[in-house]
Amino acid sequence: MKTTPSPRIISGSVLWTPAADHSLDLTSGDTPALEFPALVPVDLTESHGIVITPQRLQEMAAAYDPAVEMASLNLDHNWGGPSLGWCERVWLQDAALWARYVDLDPATVELIRGKRYTRRSAEIALSHPVTGGWYLTGCALLGNARPAIPGLPPVTLCRPQYVLNTRKEIPTMPDLEVE
Repeated sequence: MKTTPSPRIISGSVLWTPAADHSLDLTSGDTPALEFPALVPVDLTESHGIVITPQRLQEMAAAYDPAVEMASLNLDHNWGGPSLGWCERVWLQDAALWARYVDLDPATVELIRGKRYTRRSAEIALSHPVTGGWYLTGCALLGNARPAIPGLPPVTLCRPQYVLNTRKEIPTMPDLEVE
């Protein structure tokens, strides 16, 4: 008889989503940022007891506010201690929820460049105490953990405001919000 693993719940309502592979496009810059797709629509009923729908991704993108809670960056889902970076914004792009991390820890940048942490996993609250809905609370860079969601576009170290790709393209500016 096959047993279904229980969802991995942290502090009551925060769920670790499956890891995902990423390849790196490394560049040098004064203050690199880290951009990557954190989540895509996927049925995680068997492994986590949830289904991540496009509507849930939209909900998280709309609700994300660094003044409410800034999503922290960590290694291997280790909570406590200093944050290794802070998520300044999230957005939807190509049916994925993307995150941009800034104020990166220099040692963590070197771990990424050295390809010691080449995967990541999102951390979400299913019922955030302020927003009441799904909310991106953090992301973990993973070392040798096997990804459950392969094939996401690459995580990218980049210069502020410009995404750098291996393909010859014109860099894109992040979306600007007009009030």
